[in-house]
Amino acid sequence: MVTLLSILALIFAVLQIILFFKLWGMTNDIRVMKQNIQGVEYDFNHYMLLDEREKAFNLVKSRLLKVLMINKEANNNNKASFVESSKWHINKYTKMADATGYELPAHMRDAEAFWDYLNKIKDATIYREQ
Repeated sequence: MVTLLSILALIFAVLQIILFFKLWGMTNDIRVMKQNIQGVEYDFNHYMLLDEREKAFNLVKSRLLKVLMINKEANNNNKASFVESSKWHINKYTKMADATGYELPAHMRDAEAFWDYLNKIKDATIYREQ
């Protein structure tokens, strides 16, 4: 009987140690999630208040690019509807870029120019792959 209790106690002790290390690993996961929720990537206002205008400008460019690419897919590659629906976003992000003191590239200030530039890049990529 004592042997059986000793074996059960040993198994229980091993399981407790395994549980301890699993919980310890989960605390690391929670730290990563907390950093993601709090936002490691700062927003435009944060960079502008810190007078890090170049970072703010790069953030504006990347967000505008993301919006335009999503908009292009959402409009089923229809140029007319893409241009119409992109005007508001381009105006918004152009004002933000102007506040940084930097100027957006020409293909990002105009929806038609963006459409044409993107197709030009895609065409060049297709020719390069062949």
